[in-house]
Amino acid sequence: DPSCSPGTTVLLQFNTGSAYSWGAALWDGNQKQLAARLDELTGLKRGETADLRKIEAGLLSVAGFYRGNGFLDFVMTPRPELDDVRREVIYRVQLKEGEQYRMGEFVCLIPPGPGACDGIKSQWKIRTGDLLDGAYFDQFQDGPFAEWKKRTASPGIVVNLGLGKDSAKHVANVLVFTPPPRQ
Repeated sequence: DPSCSPGTTVLLQFNTGSAYSWGAALWDGNQKQLAARLDELTGLKRGETADLRKIEAGLLSVAGFYRGNGFLDFVMTPRPELDDVRREVIYRVQLKEGEQYRMGEFVCLIPPGPGACDGIKSQWKIRTGDLLDGAYFDQFQDGPFAEWKKRTASPGIVVNLGLGKDSAKHVANVLVFTPPPRQ
């Protein structure tokens, strides 16, 4: 604005108040893991300054633990609560662990048939019957599978990697497939 003189200094003062400390995570729905183990996974210690980035990283660590141990349907719903008297933050964390899945088969559903996936199937390291590590699946999809797809997929053909879960048997098959045509 031309009416303002150049070099004007504006000083703002604000009081942030005292910081909140970490109180606890109150876990609900954890039937397959002890609360003490989940607390350990967060890396948070009662009384330390509550840092949102650290809290989020701790909760992601818990989710990663479950996903890495075959809990592919795991859902976590955290709700923070501030205790203004104690100056603490407490998280009420609702968990839906779901079933723990094991590796089924690596299935090729693209033309011309099962042999079309030999190059990528040989790179998959989880054996049938082992826990299906969801984090490994994600890394495989973004790394080896993405590279293989670039090298081998025909132009105009979409090839995907997915999981076919059988919750009754607690098994998940890794599927290489082409999606159905859009109508």
